[in-house]
Amino acid sequence: MIHSLFGDGIWSEIIKDRKFYAPVEEDVSQWYISKGSVSMETTSPFEGEYSVTLNDGDEIKQIGLAIDSKVYNGYINAKGSGIVTITIKDGSKSVSTSLTVDSLDYKKFEFTIEPTFRSKKAQIFYGVEGDSITMD
Repeated sequence: MIHSLFGDGIWSEIIKDRKFYAPVEEDVSQWYISKGSVSMETTSPFEGEYSVTLNDGDEIKQIGLAIDSKVYNGYINAKGSGIVTITIKDGSKSVSTSLTVDSLDYKKFEFTIEPTFRSKKAQIFYGVEGDSITMD
């Protein structure tokens, strides 16, 4: 009960395990592979033990997010070359934004996304077009 109060009630971040504490789809990870495959960067992650690497056409998702119809500001730390598309969906409703990543070293990429709908069961997707992007 205490965990759900702090983990889901008071914590201001909507995305869980945003730093990829655990490998995607393993252990306590909140991330799932939606398309393609992913690899976990362990030799030079941004922070902690893992960063996730997505190649052209790969996509990961997180489910069960509670969102409002308002502006959300976020960021990813990424390196590589390509476009990261961030999409929030609930059924047929969706909103997306894209970031162009072109950096040999980790760099902070900020984004703004504004859903025009409310949901208690939204999904967020990170998809990649281009060569390869490692993010945290």
